[in-house]
Amino acid sequence: MENRDYCSVTAVWYMWKKDNGKEQTCTFMHNNVTQITLTKKAYFNFPPTMVKITGNKPSKTGAILTLTCSTDSSYPVSSLEWRKGTKTDINENDVINNNTAPVVMDAEYNGKNISQNLGLAVTRAMNGQRVSCCADDVCDSVILAIDTTSAGVTVTAWMTLLVACLIFISQLQN
Repeated sequence: MENRDYCSVTAVWYMWKKDNGKEQTCTFMHNNVTQITLTKKAYFNFPPTMVKITGNKPSKTGAILTLTCSTDSSYPVSSLEWRKGTKTDINENDVINNNTAPVVMDAEYNGKNISQNLGLAVTRAMNGQRVSCCADDVCDSVILAIDTTSAGVTVTAWMTLLVACLIFISQLQN
């Protein structure tokens, strides 16, 4: 007599993001009679497809630049990395240490989206620099355009003009 104590079956399911976290059912039948039904929630990893930076546009040195980076759905939730620098290759720019806690919310396909604010004190040296936010190799960047005629530069220019006028007036009096 043949031993038939066990059976091995392999099933292949083609899954899409929309199937993530949904119950999948497999029914084993013999002679058109259900022998066993197995149901399991299937979860699989998928990265975000979009990262977006939004925020105010700094124009003056000394102002606070507030940017927000957000992603669309991913599973598991992605982590965000902020960078700043002048290089075209984002990975060559300096990592910005951001202590602001990210906000994670439920998203499409039983995934999660994440967003995080970044606050930077604007300096003249930031003019032309790229600020980037990346999640799982998907990135967005903004190029900073800073008004380099800050109040300090303007005051210096007015002081120089004032001194020149005083010298001119004193020479006229002599």
